[in-house]
Amino acid sequence: MHQAPLARCFAMLINAGLILCSSVALGGGPSPVSGPALDPWTRIDGGELRQLEATPYAQQWRANFRNYLIYRVDEPALRGALLDPAHWNGLLLHLPQPDGTSLVFVLHQDSILSPELQAKYPELRQFKVTRAGASAPAGTAGWGQGFNAQIDYENEIASFDRSHSEFQEYYVVFRRSDYIGSQVPSRCDIGSTPEG
Repeated sequence: MHQAPLARCFAMLINAGLILCSSVALGGGPSPVSGPALDPWTRIDGGELRQLEATPYAQQWRANFRNYLIYRVDEPALRGALLDPAHWNGLLLHLPQPDGTSLVFVLHQDSILSPELQAKYPELRQFKVTRAGASAPAGTAGWGQGFNAQIDYENEIASFDRSHSEFQEYYVVFRRSDYIGSQVPSRCDIGSTPEG
């Protein structure tokens, strides 16, 4: 699947933690949100995990992470909630943690795109994330070619990333300190560039 250059750029910024720095610096607490929290995540274990780990992509997981958990997401439910303007002022969302627990967070839209770019790319969304019941920002989340998030977790960063484009419903959840891979996005290209 071809990924649009801006979506690829957005994902690289999130994965590199650059968006986390800018959003955590924002002040002000979120407005209170109530109601049931969306929980679209299912932890993968047993036979399904063994099947996934038999794929060539699992070699990449083992090469890039000391420890990680794999979750399947109800992507239509998550995508629908994140792209629904009714939720942009506060969406209660369960996020699985690297230790296998789940915590509830509140997502508030926090776009980094100009209004013109946001209109051109309506599926690119950025959210400020706070822990339910707290006012201090806990990280960021975004929707581009899937869900990405960087969340404060036990004095470090928990990351959520689509496991591979072939397995779009599966996500890897890991602590940043468990990332041992060598692939770090080195540039962010918007538009087409000649292949070198």
